[in-house]
Amino acid sequence: RPQAQRVRGHRVNIGRAAAQHKPVRPASERRAAGERRLPSRATLAGLDADALAVLWPALAARVGLTLDRRGTRRASGFTIEGRAGQEVPLAGGVVLRCGGNRFVLCRRTPDIDPVAPDALRLGPHAILGRFRFTRAAGDGARPPGSLWEAEFDRDAALTVRGWRPGDRMPAGEGGRARRVKRFLADARVPAFDRPGWPVVVADGAIAWIPGVRRSDAATVRPGRPAVRYECDRNDG
Repeated sequence: RPQAQRVRGHRVNIGRAAAQHKPVRPASERRAAGERRLPSRATLAGLDADALAVLWPALAARVGLTLDRRGTRRASGFTIEGRAGQEVPLAGGVVLRCGGNRFVLCRRTPDIDPVAPDALRLGPHAILGRFRFTRAAGDGARPPGSLWEAEFDRDAALTVRGWRPGDRMPAGEGGRARRVKRFLADARVPAFDRPGWPVVVADGAIAWIPGVRRSDAATVRPGRPAVRYECDRNDG
């Protein structure tokens, strides 16, 4: 009975929050269309599978989604055992993600168009899935600040593609090459966000993981002819 009362209390509180809360989506945290943030993990902590089986359909209904019995069972189990960066499919292309301290319901969309070429030449503009690359003036005098910017030798052959298992990039000058997967993990890019993440290849070697890491090949010394690129990610 105490557990049932707690579930009813959560449903009342969630209903009030849904009626009053109008989420603001900062540019730095733009999310894919259809994504809905849900109560924090702390809010749901301590509820057992039976209680969560009552609560999850109500949560999904608040954001316009319907969970069947299997989806409800998966959501309940994932709430108890899921870890940050993981996701579980529910039904109809809907997935439940654990993004740190908060759960998210959304429809799964690929980062890269299946018919897109494997690699694109970096010209004045290039778009790969949700990532847009724009060429800007660069002379090596102002080092790139954000990891969403990089400079290259003007004569370098530059292409961009999605990273692949086994891809490696140098960790620093004279440093040992590490797997791109490790760089993504170190940057806390959630596992569900990694498919399709771009890498920029300069003269045949990975030199830049936008938003994550640059190699020495993506930082030009002052006074040398250079070209600068900026990468923007569009999630909405």
